[in-house]
Formats: sequence, structure tokens, C-alpha cells
Amino acid sequence: MAETKLEKVNKRLYREPYKDGKPFQWAKRLHSLFLTLTDIRVDLTLDIERPETSFSLSPKDLESGIEDDDKAEQVETTTSGEEEAEEKYSERFGWRIVATGHLDDRIGIIRKDGTVTGHTEHFDNADVILRPVSDSDKENVYGSLLYSDAEYEKRAGPYLCLELYVPETRLEKLCNEIVSGRLSALQVGVHVDVFQSEVDSFGWEPPMGQRFYIEEDQLFNRAYLSWLAASRSVTGGASGAAEVPDNPGELFEREGFSEQKVNFIGKRLLDIEDHFKNTLKELRNAIVVLAIIYVLWKLLVWFFR
Repeated sequence: MAETKLEKVNKRLYREPYKDGKPFQWAKRLHSLFLTLTDIRVDLTLDIERPETSFSLSPKDLESGIEDDDKAEQVETTTSGEEEAEEKYSERFGWRIVATGHLDDRIGIIRKDGTVTGHTEHFDNADVILRPVSDSDKENVYGSLLYSDAEYEKRAGPYLCLELYVPETRLEKLCNEIVSGRLSALQVGVHVDVFQSEVDSFGWEPPMGQRFYIEEDQLFNRAYLSWLAASRSVTGGASGAAEVPDNPGELFEREGFSEQKVNFIGKRLLDIEDHFKNTLKELRNAIVVLAIIYVLWKLLVWFFR
């Protein structure tokens, strides 16, 4: 089968030549993608930016032999003093979720020479990172989908990375639920700026998977989080219920007040209630037996009097 090669018209359009002279269009637009997340990891990160570390050497600096410290001193002399330096210092401290996202569809790559990867080289998963964004900026921020050939990375092969932004108040609550064990599964829906052949678009029917493409050298393809669903499986009756440990010390080793603690306390209270009920029943039976013996003794005394 001949390799597909596209002709680039502009940054949002390719054309695929066809034998009758009328080319097929490959347009870039926002499409919906759905991912199921596995291998979920929750991180608490701190990123610091300061004036002293915001400078890098240019080729011109290297030729003249200027060191980082010398350049930093030069810049410090041009500032308006300590107040301006403080304005450049910034911190970002918050939660982050890292996972592997499994796609319902497939994503291929348009190489720099215009050729397209074959079906066997399409991606059905991506590294997913959920980052916080302040509530005041959430309407103006978007994430990205990028391709990496992993040439300079410690990876087994090329991969996709999908970075999404979640309002920080929502992300913090979600991370707390995952850490506590109340939630364990995540699904996300996103709108991503990707290419698609008009042939694939017209021929697609549910529940068929779709094929999308991104450019090999395009680092940022816009991605917008459209929905997120977190859950925990409770199927299977009692087997799906939260496990109650035999040793209470195991339960209180972790911080937080999760449903396992509630279940443990409830189980112990039920045990106390059952024990109390059994004690009352045994006491009542003993009183009845003593009453019968007392009546029989009185009858015997009266009969032999």
C-alpha cells in the first residue's frame, strides 16, 4: 500500500492528492476525545521562580566569557531596587494528577515531510497531567497535546502527552478524595485541536473509533477539559464494600477520616449492641428459671406441711 503524503496549505490545512485531480482536505479543528485514566498518581508540587535564576547565557555571552553570576549582577544594577526583585519572585504550590490515559479513538502523526504514520504506529494512549489553575484565570487557560519522539529522554519509544488545567478548588477536592480512598477511577472528556481527513470524517459511524492526527513538530495543540468523572466501583454486593480491618491500629495509621473508619466504628457499635442484647436475654431467662424454682419450692412446702 502506497504511503500517504500530504501537501501543506497553511498551519490548519493539508491536502491529499487524488488521481482525478481533486484533493482530499485534512483540516484542523476541535474534536472531542474521551480517555479512561489508569496508573493514577497524586502529587503535591512546589515551583519557585526568582530573579536570580531567570537568566540564561546567550551565544553572544558565551563568546565574551560572561558568567551567570556576572550577568545577574549586571541586571541587578539596572533594577529599581529590592521592590522590583520581590515582584519577580513567584511560587506555585498545589496538587497535580499524573496518569495514563486510554483513548477510545486513535491519533497518528503527520511527519515533517508530509508523510503520515500507518495504522500500526497510531497511539491509543497518552500521558495525562491535570494541573491547577486559579479560579480567576480558568476561562482563559487551555492545555495542550504534544508528540515526543523521546530521542533525548529515558523512554522506550515515542509518546503523546496531554496537559489539562482544572480549577484549583475542584482539583484539590478531587485529590483529597483520591488520597482518602473514596475515589479510584477517572474518566475525562476533552476538546483537542487535531487534523482529520475528510474521508475519515464522512465515513465514520458510531460506535466506530475515529482517527485523528497532529504534526510531528507542533508542540502545542490546544486542549480544553470539557468534563471529568471520578468514581469507585461498588459492584459485587458485600465484596464491593469498604474493607474493615481486624486490627484497629491498621485503620488509624493514615490521616483523614475515611469511610473505612466509619465502617469500623459502626461494626464495633453493632457488636456491643448484640452483646448487650444477648446479656439481657440470658438475664431474663435466668430470672424466669429462678421464679419457677421459687414457686415449686413454695408448693412443696405447702404440700408437706
